[in-house]
Amino acid sequence: MSHTFTKYTKHGPGYHWGQVGSSVFKHNAFVHARIIMVNRLVKTHTHGLNVLDIGCGDGVLLERLARSKPSQATGVDLDEDAVAYARKKTEHIPHLTFLTGSATALPVADHSFDTIVCSEVIEHLPHPEILLNEIQRVWTGKGIIVITTPIRLAHQPLDPEHVQEFFPEDFQQLICTRFPQ
Repeated sequence: MSHTFTKYTKHGPGYHWGQVGSSVFKHNAFVHARIIMVNRLVKTHTHGLNVLDIGCGDGVLLERLARSKPSQATGVDLDEDAVAYARKKTEHIPHLTFLTGSATALPVADHSFDTIVCSEVIEHLPHPEILLNEIQRVWTGKGIIVITTPIRLAHQPLDPEHVQEFFPEDFQQLICTRFPQ
């Protein structure tokens, strides 16, 4: 089983935009619902604060988050084509920045983000504790941290792109090792 993330190679760098769009052939209700849920959580806690989206991909979630008017919104993703697509798609939004970089070695300064979103990324990493260390390093503690992941349903990950999936109690235990609150 390969653990190289290939969804952008297979589907193109803008495939998430299609999943939240109105096309009956591309729309994905689960992805759209996740983006709405994350946006509601962040909007409640981030007015005027800066937001980091780790694993931002093609930028669709960060574009939605930018509508809640954070002072600055930054996305980081390893895939250069997805980041380039995100930049082009959101070039009309002045307070959005996209960087190419790893979730386990974020190219940002310590304690530089109030609110951090990491949606559907942790399951792709062989060492999720490194990601959590990075989140701890860059978080100011002023806003919230939102980490989402699919619920584990079987012994082996159901998605071949996933290194691991978590049962809810295992996920909570992992997160609470770094963020007990």
